[in-house]
Amino acid sequence: MKTMQLFKLCLLFCILMSIAANVFSQNVPRGRSNDSPVLLVAMGRLYLAWSDKDNKRLQITSSLDGINWAPKVELRETSDKAPSLAYFNERFYLAWRGNDKKNHLNIISSPDGGRTWIDKITFRDGNIVARTIERPAILSAGGKLNLMWNNREDRHIDWISSVDGMNWNFPISRVYNPLSVLMSSVSYINNAIVSCPKFIDFTSDPMISYTRFLYFSESDRRWVEFSRLDNVASISLIETKGRLYAVISLYGHVGFFLYSSSLSPIDWREEFYFNETSSYVPALAFYNNQFFVAWTGTDKDRRLNVMSSHDGFNWGNKITFR
Repeated sequence: MKTMQLFKLCLLFCILMSIAANVFSQNVPRGRSNDSPVLLVAMGRLYLAWSDKDNKRLQITSSLDGINWAPKVELRETSDKAPSLAYFNERFYLAWRGNDKKNHLNIISSPDGGRTWIDKITFRDGNIVARTIERPAILSAGGKLNLMWNNREDRHIDWISSVDGMNWNFPISRVYNPLSVLMSSVSYINNAIVSCPKFIDFTSDPMISYTRFLYFSESDRRWVEFSRLDNVASISLIETKGRLYAVISLYGHVGFFLYSSSLSPIDWREEFYFNETSSYVPALAFYNNQFFVAWTGTDKDRRLNVMSSHDGFNWGNKITFR
């Protein structure tokens, strides 16, 4: 009898040790936020950045497999909105809405993989004065670093670019009426920059919201709408394998959508809905032949989560940050 009890205790101990080994073998930093995270693939790694839930400081970490994450780097810069992240001319760039009274737009760069951050620019002097109501969007495309944001005064979308990350073009390119309420994501496909801002039509009764898909026509020097989605939350957009992919939070659920690479007005095709929830826009990336989605959970601590898929249909390896 005692031998059997001892055997059961040993078996239970082994099971508990196995579970503990599995949990603690994953290196996951503390990650909590009151807004969306952002994903970026660069230098052979997957990068994740966010604004901390408590102290509002910008955070960044990276991973080789999407499961084990390096110790995070915490910047002194603060924002109550999500940052945007890009890699251009062998440097990382973070752009964010400042927490100053007028919410000026800021950008800072890192030459060493995100460990140290230098050359901060705040757009509040000179030709370019940029104040934004939401997070900006930053993208390396067409040999330039492109930066877009919602103008704080009139809510239109403004766009500037730079060939060196320090000197920015003027005048500012604009997307006019109807009013935009969120500049969520930009991508690059078929030699064209694509954006997907969310708009509200205040002239309709009842008032409606929709997301416009726009590409910039270099020949006409203007934005052209090629598709739209009505009554959806904002969208994160990437290009890979000659196609556009998007992920959204719709009615609190994280959804996965596919789109044709053509810039003609073709409807989006729903592919997959996660059994996960988020109040904010998820982030999307393609790394090591896998899709990765990151989102802020609806738990009381607003913990960050990451999950992966080889085909966009079967998802697993969910990681929840501490």
